[in-house]
Amino acid sequence: ADAALAIIGTPALALEVATPSGTLEVGKRASYQIRVRNAGTVSARNVQVTALAPPEFKVVRATGGATEARTDANGRVSFPAVEEVAPGQTLTFTVEVDAAQAGDARFKAEVTATHLKNPLREEQSARVTGR
Repeated sequence: ADAALAIIGTPALALEVATPSGTLEVGKRASYQIRVRNAGTVSARNVQVTALAPPEFKVVRATGGATEARTDANGRVSFPAVEEVAPGQTLTFTVEVDAAQAGDARFKAEVTATHLKNPLREEQSARVTGR
């Protein structure tokens, strides 16, 4: 006897934001690394990564993905959508910021994808001190 068996997998994205250690001093540069890993069994589709730098930071450069990221005047960084992230694959994006003013800075990252009903979000805090 023969039987048909359909095996259905699922993508499983994980978001991690690596932060600079310690406090930041106004005028110094820091880098935030955003990593998105597909720990699932099938590819994730249309993966979009965005970041939001708080007013305490000024975005200097954003790299990762196939083309240049866009940054608006409010510190929002939009990376181009990645069409497919294979199982086991990790995407890495870097946002370089200058500490512009003292305060409690909250750097935020968000990931959306076709299979996600709600975005993945992570927030990291940093203390920015004056000179």
